[in-house]
Amino acid sequence: MNRSTTYLLLVSFLPLFTLAQDANTTTYSLKEAQEQAVKNNVQVKLAALDINIATKTVQSVGANVYPQIGATGSFNHFIDIPTSVVPANAFGFPAWFNQWISDVGESTAIQPNFPSASGQEFTELQFGSKFNSTIGLNVNQLIFDGSYIIGLKAAKSFVEVQRLAHSKTQMEVKSLATQAYFSVLIAQENGEILSRNLASIKNTYTETKEQFNTGFIEKSALDQIQLLVSNMEISHNTAIEQLEISKKILNFQMGLPLEEAVTLSEDLNSLAVLSTAYSLEDQFNSENHIDYQMAQTQIKLMELNKKKEQFVYLPTLGGFFNYQRNAFSNELDFISGKWFATTFWGLSLNVPIFGGFGQSANLKIAGLQLEKAQLQQAQISEGLKLNEASARSAYTSALSLYINQKKNLALAEAIRKKTGIKFKEGLASSMELTQAENQFFSTQGAYVQSVFSLLNAKTELEKALGKF
Repeated sequence: MNRSTTYLLLVSFLPLFTLAQDANTTTYSLKEAQEQAVKNNVQVKLAALDINIATKTVQSVGANVYPQIGATGSFNHFIDIPTSVVPANAFGFPAWFNQWISDVGESTAIQPNFPSASGQEFTELQFGSKFNSTIGLNVNQLIFDGSYIIGLKAAKSFVEVQRLAHSKTQMEVKSLATQAYFSVLIAQENGEILSRNLASIKNTYTETKEQFNTGFIEKSALDQIQLLVSNMEISHNTAIEQLEISKKILNFQMGLPLEEAVTLSEDLNSLAVLSTAYSLEDQFNSENHIDYQMAQTQIKLMELNKKKEQFVYLPTLGGFFNYQRNAFSNELDFISGKWFATTFWGLSLNVPIFGGFGQSANLKIAGLQLEKAQLQQAQISEGLKLNEASARSAYTSALSLYINQKKNLALAEAIRKKTGIKFKEGLASSMELTQAENQFFSTQGAYVQSVFSLLNAKTELEKALGKF
């Protein structure tokens, strides 16, 4: 196979290789990266499980309002039937009657057969049968318990706490994924800028070397350009390494394998333009923030806890119903024997009168916990207002810095081009060219950093406003 045929085959199959490579790479927008992070994050999954646990707890507590029905059964085999002793005269006749019977016996010479306590202190008796069995049905119904009612309300409020915690966890995960996403975009932009600059400065070095070979410039001028190329190569290699690390961090935040290939569909400059158009006219209301809502729910729980301690002083009322059947036999046979029924129902009332001073202390503790929650809510409210003001100020500063750096970049690029033209025409020294190049590279880095600061400031402001 000649070289031309091999080249044609490679050109023919190159699109297939490209498609295969693209098939193994997943592209994510910023929103998709956030959703992927929320989907795979372990803390979000744990928070979702906490919601389910709290919901089932409410169902468990609420089940006590329904009748509690149970069946019972027992079987006893008395190897030795219990013996009871009673005074010997417990079942005898009165003394005068015993004396009369004795007199009659003596006069008639007939000994009567009747209970006698003479000479005995106790009589031994056995009650019951060798075998007995019991089956029964009991029903208990809670009629009134103030602390139970409050406990049920508290359980429902706890579900709301878990839901808010789940939402807050999602927000934190989205924030981390967003920062990682921006970091990859910044690293990519730095790499591309340094790559272009490196190619440009290498081209300048080549042209300068030709001028040196023809004797138009000195060796020191060429050495300065070569030093600039060397420093640019080091920066470029560092940027490539930083890009790989940033990609792994993004994969980690998204819950993906670190080695999985991921590409980003968002453009850094487009995101920056969108960030500059962010509206600052929205009025901040701390009550709409999730942190304030969590504090408010905590107050509600503490209020219910105080009521629960107060309701402990109230009576509790319950009803019950019991049905039993009992069988007794000296033979192991309950089928043909007779079963005796016992049926009753009733009410159970418990009225607290005095339980020591512990309950009074518990009530005071509940009141102090409520006061503590109220103070914390006030502190959170003020903290949210301060955080919003700081985030708004940081965003305004970042926006101003971005606009200025964008102007500086255009100016530095113009200076660079003019200096490059002058250098080629012999009107500028290599030192001036190096300074212009370094100034342009430094301004590029400052501009990219201002974009990163602007994106992060916008994200922090959205979080402070409770809109993230």
